[in-house]
Amino acid sequence: DEKEELRKRFEKLNIVRIIQLAILFIPGG
Repeated sequence: DEKEELRKRFEKLNIVRIIQLAILFIPGG
């Protein structure tokens, strides 16, 4: 299903963004 594929891709992007934000906010990261 195309929507399912988009949803998986979006979730992956979301995780990456959260990790990037976490790295920004962690001192010495």
